[in-house]
Amino acid sequence: MIEALPCQIKQVKIPNHITDIYVGGMGVKNCPNSGITDFLTKHDGKIKLWVDNHPEGKPIEGLKGKEIYMHAPDKKFPSCTAILGRKLGDVIKPEWVETANHFENAFKNPSTPIAEHFKYITASANGKLETAKEMFAKHLINGTPSAAEIKNYLQN
Repeated sequence: MIEALPCQIKQVKIPNHITDIYVGGMGVKNCPNSGITDFLTKHDGKIKLWVDNHPEGKPIEGLKGKEIYMHAPDKKFPSCTAILGRKLGDVIKPEWVETANHFENAFKNPSTPIAEHFKYITASANGKLETAKEMFAKHLINGTPSAAEIKNYLQN
């Protein structure tokens, strides 16, 4: 998992061993087309799915022939993670969907243990935010590092 703001898509580095790319939450309205076009050109054969849950996100010319799902947020798919979960099945855990839904609209969607843990580690990062986010993503996907290891890292 690589996190980036839409305007940072040009700086995203995809490791060579990654063969499938699934993009969520990269609305075209939020990024100059050149950044998205460059990303598409560089990773064309690897992009399997591109989703955005905001109605103002629009497919661009370079995405023709790709699997694209643009949906307005609603109760059924209130986040990009919910759309990815629908398309990818068990790869996206239900608790990840619930957490993403909370972060998309905290007033409509209750918090989750993962959301609270993420809020804690980002608030405790003290200049280590990028590393903390990366550790947290690995924790969610692989189970390691443990929550205790992340907490210990942030305290030292």
